[in-house]
Order: sequence, then C-alpha cells, then structure tokens
Amino acid sequence: MAARWCAEPRIRAGPGLCSPRRSEPESGPAPTYPGSVTAILNWNRAATSADPAPGVAEAMIEGLHAVDPARGAGLASARREQVRDAAARLFGWSAPERVVFTSGATYGLNQAVRAIPEGAFVVASELEHNAALRPLEAARAAGRLELSFARFDPSGMVQLPELEAAFAARGEREAWLFLALASNVLGTLQPVEEIASWCQARGVHLVLDLSQGAGQVPIALDRWKPRFAAVAAHKGLHGPQGIGILFVDADAPLAPLVHGGTGRHGEQLDPPRALPGCLEAGTPNMPGIYGLGAALSWRLEHPADLTAAREALAWVETGLRADPRVQVLPREAPPWEQRLPVLSFVAPGIPSAVLAAELAQQGILVRAGLMCAALASQAAGVTEAEGVVRLSPPESTQMEDAERVLAAILQTLSLFAPAS
Repeated sequence: MAARWCAEPRIRAGPGLCSPRRSEPESGPAPTYPGSVTAILNWNRAATSADPAPGVAEAMIEGLHAVDPARGAGLASARREQVRDAAARLFGWSAPERVVFTSGATYGLNQAVRAIPEGAFVVASELEHNAALRPLEAARAAGRLELSFARFDPSGMVQLPELEAAFAARGEREAWLFLALASNVLGTLQPVEEIASWCQARGVHLVLDLSQGAGQVPIALDRWKPRFAAVAAHKGLHGPQGIGILFVDADAPLAPLVHGGTGRHGEQLDPPRALPGCLEAGTPNMPGIYGLGAALSWRLEHPADLTAAREALAWVETGLRADPRVQVLPREAPPWEQRLPVLSFVAPGIPSAVLAAELAQQGILVRAGLMCAALASQAAGVTEAEGVVRLSPPESTQMEDAERVLAAILQTLSLFAPAS
C-alpha cells in the first residue's frame, strides 16, 4: 500500500492512520505502533538530544521554586555560581566569573557579533551555522564590518592556508575569526588547537561556536583562548532547551545586546561593566539554569563515549558509498575519530524532504534540508532544491539500528530510482 502523506512528516501507524511523530528518552521504553512500524528511531540528535540527562527535569522543577531569582545572597544565587563552576570545569575554563548564561548558542553568537568594534575585518568559515552568519551579515550590511569567508577542504576541514588567504585583505584592521568546532552538516571536527595557535600568533580574535561537540569531545578553552565561545545546552550536554553558555575572555570587548536590570548598581542608567551581570540583564531563567547544572554535573561524571554511534554510522556510510544513487558528505571523509556521529548524504534528483518523510513513515526520524547552514551545503555542491539528509544517532545506538536504517534508506531510494 502506498504511504499516506500528511501535512508534515508523520509516522504510519496502520492502514489509513497518521499519528504525530514523537520519541521517548533512551531510558524509557521505545514507543510502538500497530502496523509495519514497531519502534521509532530518532536519528536527528544533532538538532536536539531529545533525552535530557538524569535529574534535569527534576532540577528544572526545583528552579521554578527558586526564591531569589534576583541577584542576591540566597540559595538560588549560590546555585547559579555552582553551575558556572561546573561549566568552567567541563570546558577547561579557569574563570567561572566570566561564564555568562544566555538563551542558547544563537544568542551567544549574536552577543559576540555585537561586541565587535566598527571597522573590523571578520572571517567566518563556510561551515558556520546561520546563528553566526546572519548576525554577521546584518553587521556587514549596516557597514559595521567587512566580512570574508574561509573555505573548507573535501574532508570538511578548514586548513591554515585557507585562513591565510581569507585574511589576506585584512591590512591593519582588527581581525576576528568565527569557527564552529564541528559542522552540523558534515560532522568533521576542526583542528581547533592548531587554528587557535595560529590566531594567537597573528592577533586574530577567535569566536567559537561549540554547539556541535560540546559535551561530546574534550574542549580546552584556556589553551584555545577564544574571545567568546558559545554553547547550547540541549545537544551533547543533554540539557534543556532555551539555555546556553557564553564564555567571555578577560580582554573581550563588552557591548551588551540587551539592556535592563542586573540586580546591582540600580542607581546607574548605564549598564555595569563587570561580568557576568553586564551581559545578563533581566530576570534569570532559573529553571533553565538549574537544568543546565544537572546536565553539566551528569556529563562531568559520565564523559561521552561516541564509539557505538560512530560504528553504526560507519556501517551505514559503507553501504551508502557503495550505492551509485547516493553522494555521501563529506566527499573525502576523514577517520571517524575526527568526526562527530553525523552523516549527511544527497540523492541527486530526489528532494531530501521527500526522502525524510518516507523514512519517517518507516519510523526513522532524520533531518532534511540545508541544516540552517546554506554556505556549507552549497560549498559541498548541494542545491537548495535537493538538500541533504542528515543522520545523527544517539550515543547508545545498536548495530541492529544501523542495519535497519541502511535497509530503509535503500528501500526508499528504490521507490524513486531503482538500483542499477
């Protein structure tokens, strides 16, 4: 029977029925449905983990009852400082007083762009997410800065010669580099240690987007010395949505994106200059901060092990690269030790949204489109009409899940382009 299509991707729950797509935390039972679908596989974890760490939900409820959300000397204020300490420990940062709570990585990157002085020369890698690219483009369009881009090689890495070329027109201007730890399209981990040393030697201010990889791979901010580093809580940290971290260097320029009450120096109309309050105007998101604290504590005690997810994707990748109907990204993939558990592919002539919708009918949830990273997709040769299908399994993936996913992809491709 042909799949019945709904207005948005749905799960086929039996003849003539469509039920909303959903997933359960890994710790709970897998959802089951009548008909051909027996369990849902959520392979869209690069978007959000969908399974908060143990204790996160309880901590958020506790945060709802925080009795001193304003800056004070109460228990909630002490709890906030404990969360800053935990973030500093996990990310190799020796200054918890320069850990700023944000609404997420997008806000943090916008804050970093806001702080760049007028007339600066800024380079962003073509791998960057729109969370960085759009505020940078807005600043360029307003005449605040000049913006250039650094290409990546066929393995998905930004190499030093490309940075040298991108900064060739810098002149005497203040220079900034925006770099994602890993692309949300290609998954390749960038050589941040090498690039950070290069930036320090040339006086280039580094801004890191740690959205992909935070909580999954070791991060050493004290060594890397970024001016700003933005983190989302809801991906590899397994924390809540709507809360993030911005690490701010002691020498970073401070230009608050939002002005308002900070709990101190209320007699002044100008915002305070001291961190973290300078960049934390307004009532704190106490449920988010408490939940983030629980996620950080859990991650400190349970370092990520990506072995199973990488092995599962390696199995799928081998099968896809052997199929002439598919183009796997990156085209010259590095070893999996240099990649997050993210795998994207294109089926020329078949829109990724159609493939993703059909996979959803089989109980497999993936991401389709340009991943809010149009430059990365376009530089990899992907058209907007096609887009990519991105696979990003959970850390605890089983090999039988990988076998099911590969079989489903090949079966779906056969609906549109029979195997040769």
